Amino acid sequence: MGIFDLFKKKGVDKRVEFPKELLSGIAWTFRQEAFSSLAAFTKDLKEYNEEVSGESFSDTWSDELKLIGNRILVQYEYWDSSQDDSREEQLLLQADDGRHFTTAELLYKIHNQVRDKLVDDDHVFFEGLELLEEDDAKCPDIPCYYILQGS
Repeated sequence: MGIFDLFKKKGVDKRVEFPKELLSGIAWTFRQEAFSSLAAFTKDLKEYNEEVSGESFSDTWSDELKLIGNRILVQYEYWDSSQDDSREEQLLLQADDGRHFTTAELLYKIHNQVRDKLVDDDHVFFEGLELLEEDDAKCPDIPCYYILQGS
C-alpha cells in the first residue's frame, strides 16, 4: 500500500496529490500574542488543545504534512477597517528543516504572520486548512491552502 492510499478516506486531490484538508481538528485562536519561539508556541498549542478537547495532543498530521513538502502558500481573509471591507492575503511559508513541516511549526508560522490582522477579527478561530482548486500562477507546484476561520 502506497502513502497516497492511506489518505483516500481523508481525501486527496488527485490532480496534485495534496490532501484536501490539513490540520482540521486542531484548536487554536489568533487572539494569542505573537510567539518568540517555536518551543513556547508548541507548549501553548498543546495546552490549548488539551484544555479544549480534554485529550492528549500529538502531531497527528505528520504524514499529511510530508505530502505537501517544504513550502506552502497560505491564503486568509481579514476585515480591513481602513477600507471598510474584507481583504485576502497570501503567505509563502517554508519548513525550517528544508523537508517538511510539523503541525506546530506550520501553525506557529501562520499564527505569527496573521495574528496582527486577525486579533480583533470576528473570525479569529483556526479550523484547519483547505486546498484551493487552482494553483497560484506566481507559485506553481506549491500547494495553496485557505485558512478556515471560525467565530
